[in-house]
Amino acid sequence: MIRSLNNVSIDEIYDAFTDAFSDYEAKMDLTKDQLIKMLVTRSFNPIHSKGYFEKNKLVGFILIGYRKQLGEKIYYDTATGIRQECQKQGIGNTLLEEILKEMKVEEIDRFLLEVLENNIPAQELYKKHGFQITRRLCCFEYELNGIVRTHEYKVVINDMIENDFEDYCSFLPSWQNSNESFINCRDDYTKIDINNMNTKIGYVIINIDNGSIMQFGLSHEYRNIEIVDNILWVLRNEYGINRIRILNIEDKSEMQVLFEKSGMINFINQFEMEYKSNRT
Repeated sequence: MIRSLNNVSIDEIYDAFTDAFSDYEAKMDLTKDQLIKMLVTRSFNPIHSKGYFEKNKLVGFILIGYRKQLGEKIYYDTATGIRQECQKQGIGNTLLEEILKEMKVEEIDRFLLEVLENNIPAQELYKKHGFQITRRLCCFEYELNGIVRTHEYKVVINDMIENDFEDYCSFLPSWQNSNESFINCRDDYTKIDINNMNTKIGYVIINIDNGSIMQFGLSHEYRNIEIVDNILWVLRNEYGINRIRILNIEDKSEMQVLFEKSGMINFINQFEMEYKSNRT
C-alpha cells in the first residue's frame, strides 16, 4: 500500500494534493502549474517520496525534496497530505515511519520540515519520532500603499548567484528560500541589488509577477525602517508591485523585528523542525 511516487503522474499527485489541502489553515489552492513550480523550486524527488494507496488510488503522500549540502544528504518535507475522507486513520504516521526507515538505508543525514504553529497534533507526531523544533518562522505580507521615498537608490538587476545572505541577512534562509531554490526557479525570480552611491546596501530576490519575496537582505548599518520603505517604494514604482509576501523570517532576528516595526502584517507562523539520523 506504500510505494515510491517515481511512476505516479503529476495529475494523480495534484488531485490528491488538492483534496488534502482543501481546508488547510494556510491557503493552498494551487493550480497544477503552480504545484509543479513549487516542487521544482524545493528539489522534489519522486524516488524518495512516498504515497499511500488504497485500491491503486493515491490517498496520502509525503513529497520529499532532496539535496546534498556540505557533505550531507538532506530530506525536506515539501508537503505531507491525506485526502479528507482518509484523515485520522494513522496514514500520516505510517508514511513518516516509512520515510525514516528509508533514511537509514539511503544514509540520509537530516530531515527538515515546517509545521504550522497552530497544528499541535502534527507537532506532537513529529516529536514522537524524534524531531526537534529548531526555530520559529514568521510570514509577512504588506500592501505597498502610501510608501514615501526619502532617498534615491540605484537598483541593478544582478543574476549572479552569491551567498549574499551571509553579509546581508540576519539569519540562514529556510529551504524554500535558499540559493538552491533560487537556482531552481531562475525564470520566475529576479535578484535586485540596492546601491547607495557605489556601495551595495542590500538586495531583494522577488517574483515580480506576484510580489513573492524569497530573500530580503540589508547590510547591518542600513537596517532601519526608512531604508525598508525606500526599497518598497522602488518595488512599487519601478516594478509595479503593489503587494508583497515574505515567508519564513526567523523569529527574533533583526529582519523580523524590523519588518514588524515597518508595519508589515504577520499573517501566520510555523516551526522549522529537524530529525537527525542515527545510522550507527
